[in-house]
Amino acid sequence: MKEIEKTKKKISYFKNPFNYCDHRCEKCSLIDKCEIYQKSFSQRLSHIIKDEDPDDPMVFFSDLKDNFKNIVELIKKEIKKYGLDPKKMEIKISKNSFYQEFNFKKIPIWQKSQEFKTELNSLLEDIFTQEDEEIRDIFFKKQEIVEELDWYNNFFSEVLTRALAIKKFSLIKKEDSLTKIQEKEMNISARLSFQSLEKCQKILKNDFLEFSGYLNWIENLIIKNRSILEEIETKFPDSYKEMTIFHG
Repeated sequence: MKEIEKTKKKISYFKNPFNYCDHRCEKCSLIDKCEIYQKSFSQRLSHIIKDEDPDDPMVFFSDLKDNFKNIVELIKKEIKKYGLDPKKMEIKISKNSFYQEFNFKKIPIWQKSQEFKTELNSLLEDIFTQEDEEIRDIFFKKQEIVEELDWYNNFFSEVLTRALAIKKFSLIKKEDSLTKIQEKEMNISARLSFQSLEKCQKILKNDFLEFSGYLNWIENLIIKNRSILEEIETKFPDSYKEMTIFHG
């Protein structure tokens, strides 16, 4: 919460927080200042007023098309901040993620992150499917914490992949004019990944000790978690400087 309050004081209005926040809109005290959230809320409300179903496939895809146009405009605004002319640059939404250009399996930290994510998901599934009433009772009492752990486990993997992709992409197709933008996006993603993984570690340490039959499994996960945290710090040494909106 302290970090969120610092961010609140420094930024008067958020133009595009989706790339430097943890996407926990339901927990965020800054939604009134978030343009992305406000646009989404207004879009949905306008359909309800018109007696349209916001979840209707045709309505959804129409909104999606409009949102892509807005994203391109936001990208152009960001580019202008760095003294560049968006008219001289080709900005398009690619059909295929540029992640597909890289073989992430050759990157050790990515492999470790996927192993951790899969193993933690297996732990949660194993506990959830237990027939032991005592274990099930503990699990459901901690439902909110479990959901938070599940969220940050998946989110950390997603933003770490983004950071690694940008790092590799910038090395392969380096353009001096975009270096600052690439570095900032990379470090923000790495920072969010670190914070999310750190949150997973805290939950495992502080909230899962009641699952006595799983302590060895949990301890192994904590060790793997710590190893990945150290690698993120080493691979992205400037990421700690970046300001993020994190609700963990």
